[in-house]
Amino acid sequence: MDEKQTVQDLKDTIQSFCIDRDWDQFHSPKEFAISISKEASQLLDHFGFKLMAQLFAMIEDPS
Repeated sequence: MDEKQTVQDLKDTIQSFCIDRDWDQFHSPKEFAISISKEASQLLDHFGFKLMAQLFAMIEDPS
């Protein structure tokens, strides 16, 4: 993004990208709920079976 590009320009680009791929067929409440759940599960994988000290260490040094 540069100083001449607007948020609306980006939204239009994304909308065109989705239309070109016929992705609207997948944009239903059910599909969104499934996608959110899957992404949350992936995030939780990083926290499972770790002590708080280990989690804070991960935050301090994410490498």
